[in-house]
Amino acid sequence: MQQPTVSYTGHPHLLAVLDDAPRDAPPCNECGRPCDSPPIFRCARCDFNLHLLCGPLPKTIKLDEFPGEPFRLADSYAEDDSGEYYCDFCEDKRDPRECVYHSEDSYFVHFKCAMPEVLRSLKGERGDVELRTLGKLIPGRVVSNGLNSQTTAQWEKQITESTLTLKDIYDSLTENELMEFKNLSIPSADISSDYATSFPYSGDAFKQLLDRLDAVTLPWEELIKLYNLDTKVVDVGEHQITWDFANIMDKLLRKHKDLIAESRLSPKVKTFVFVLLCDVVYSMSRTKIEDVTEQMLMDWCGRLKVVQRANFRVQLVRDQLTIVVGAYFGLAANKFNERATADFDEQIDKLSKELEQLRESREQHQKLVESASTIIEECLDDASALSYKTVGADLL
Repeated sequence: MQQPTVSYTGHPHLLAVLDDAPRDAPPCNECGRPCDSPPIFRCARCDFNLHLLCGPLPKTIKLDEFPGEPFRLADSYAEDDSGEYYCDFCEDKRDPRECVYHSEDSYFVHFKCAMPEVLRSLKGERGDVELRTLGKLIPGRVVSNGLNSQTTAQWEKQITESTLTLKDIYDSLTENELMEFKNLSIPSADISSDYATSFPYSGDAFKQLLDRLDAVTLPWEELIKLYNLDTKVVDVGEHQITWDFANIMDKLLRKHKDLIAESRLSPKVKTFVFVLLCDVVYSMSRTKIEDVTEQMLMDWCGRLKVVQRANFRVQLVRDQLTIVVGAYFGLAANKFNERATADFDEQIDKLSKELEQLRESREQHQKLVESASTIIEECLDDASALSYKTVGADLL
């Protein structure tokens, strides 16, 4: 059994890196998908599990094949606008949207190519290693055998430094603030459409999709369930946010300084709105267009509606989501067309084979007829002689 080596702000206990996934493939505590592809992070004590890419990874690694500067982890990287990007380790193409390790010398290495060194670091073979997750940049650290108890205690103190939780803020809301919060919810409503279409990806079908997204509701009883009230809260500038979204909120506020310029909500209610906004931005930033589903679009739209009702300036996010909706519809239509075309081709191929068999059967039949042509002609002469009279006419 691999000893726990990873101290991670997202969990109170050390995590082990397992080379074999549990047989029951438990869900990942970050993304919810089954942990069926090792290696994975696991806390057996709590049955806490994370995919490797959902957990904390080394911020930097060194590769023997590339002596010199260390390789740094990047969530994504496109060094130019050529449209073609390669891994300098295996020399195969790489997807610039996927995480990569890169050096100051402009060398790039696939995560899968760097994985052996990543695992050595995570298992404590490289000593004290700083970690972070993709997207949220949640910190962590490898606790190697060389770390003394004082260093470990300092790290544990940093993990437990914050004591304020989202529940504390919720419980402290005044009656007016609670009403402010509830007024952001979107009551349920009937969804109707006047469009009729026989093709699932027609112009009318696209309008139906837009209507469904526009009609998304988020009643209060569903809205409040979106929050994990036990999550700790930290300060980001003059505002507060759950610790797991602190980095995202900091980036948003730096890039969009007028984000909340028009909002008149109380600071406490703004915290809950920030959580929804950061959740959408984080989710969108980690989702590839080919993985987008209609349910994702519904979830993003519902949360953004609440954020807009709070008068946050999120038109940029809405505009990006509009592009994503169109791209999703286009890819879905293309997949549908490819499947339909493949089905037609399969049926055509099947019918072509059946037609060819019928032709062969007809030719064989014709050969049999030709082989018996003499006797058939003699018999037909007899039939001609019997024309226009009964078959027993010559008997009387």
